[in-house]
Amino acid sequence: STASRTWGLLDDDGYMWPDVPSRRHHADRGEVETELRAQIEAALGAGLDVTHLDTHMGAAAAPEFVATYVALGREYRLPVLLTRDSASYDSVLAMGPIDRDFYQAIIAELDGEGVPLVDRFAMGLAMRHLSCEKAYRHIVAHAGPGLTFVSLHCNAPGDIEAMHPNDAAWRIAEYELFQEPDFLAWAATQDVRLGGFREIRDRYRESLAKA
Repeated sequence: STASRTWGLLDDDGYMWPDVPSRRHHADRGEVETELRAQIEAALGAGLDVTHLDTHMGAAAAPEFVATYVALGREYRLPVLLTRDSASYDSVLAMGPIDRDFYQAIIAELDGEGVPLVDRFAMGLAMRHLSCEKAYRHIVAHAGPGLTFVSLHCNAPGDIEAMHPNDAAWRIAEYELFQEPDFLAWAATQDVRLGGFREIRDRYRESLAKA
């Protein structure tokens, strides 16, 4: 939406802030709304079949901006990534201070409106103390009832080693794991159903049309 540093969206080098606390400290809600709207419109203008809104590292779901994030979801009739179990989300992201009661009030409001929400969040990158396969076997086996959003970071070998040197090995391991026949065969035997936000979005829009 802008290349101006006076908006508070960019750091001293002209890039988006590399962490959520910096964004929370420098950017105000109006600037963030303009940027989020520009990103959505850019995706729609490119002909993408947008299925939902995501927060990227929790940035858009930070307390200062979450009301804007939710409002844009309503406006564009898109589900937003927010979890009923907020601890499963903010505990694996470096978002800064979080008041979970504040989020539970938002969740309750959205539930009352019939906005689709996921129950919990899981991310393999947060489980690097395990092997990649053990981490995803744990995620699948302990998914529990309801809807679990699994954040994937699958990257083929190549540029990713230079782009993300600290976690490139894990990203490549994910890429390889989800092509592994034995793992896929095991996952197919588990009491889970794989799905995506397109189905959720379509059901949400159907409910809005009937309201």
